[in-house]
Amino acid sequence: MPANKVHKKSDRTKAKIYNTAMNLFENRGYDNVSVHDICSKSSVSIGTFYYYFPSKIDLMLEISNQFDEVFENQLQEKGSDQTYFDYLLDFFDLYAICNERSGCGFSGKIIAYRNTHLGSRKYIKKPMYSKLLQIIERGQMAGEITKSFDAEFIMDTLLVSARGLVYNWCLHNGSYDLRVMMRKYMEIVSKGILTNN
Repeated sequence: MPANKVHKKSDRTKAKIYNTAMNLFENRGYDNVSVHDICSKSSVSIGTFYYYFPSKIDLMLEISNQFDEVFENQLQEKGSDQTYFDYLLDFFDLYAICNERSGCGFSGKIIAYRNTHLGSRKYIKKPMYSKLLQIIERGQMAGEITKSFDAEFIMDTLLVSARGLVYNWCLHNGSYDLRVMMRKYMEIVSKGILTNN
């Protein structure tokens, strides 16, 4: 069998496991679904599951990898008539959209897991966060964003605010429009880093 056919079959198998798991998580809740349930429903062996996903939590973390793809493909380059403040708001608008699409159950679990299990600096290499860091650094070079704090500290501050809002949204079962609230929060928080506010 040619290598590209093997690769396509492998991609299909991984996608089948992932999609089955997401459907089960949505219907039953993450904590009420076992690896055995996922394998039975997707008609794969447990060994096949572990070949693609080292653990059940890795299925959840796959969502954040999809966030990276969304940011790489959908966050447009800063327009010449756009300020870095506006560009930051666009970034966090897309962040809110991704979390709304993932839903409260997934977003809350991912945030809780990352806060508990991952070191605070590991996320910085993810493409989504690299993009945010780049926006801040360019805003500093353009003189729009303060240099009183380094770019990583500013990024951490903005992300703490955004994640806190997403977590609050999850605690309230998505009872408010996350995009609207994200814009309000980020307008307030971001104004503290602007040179002319």
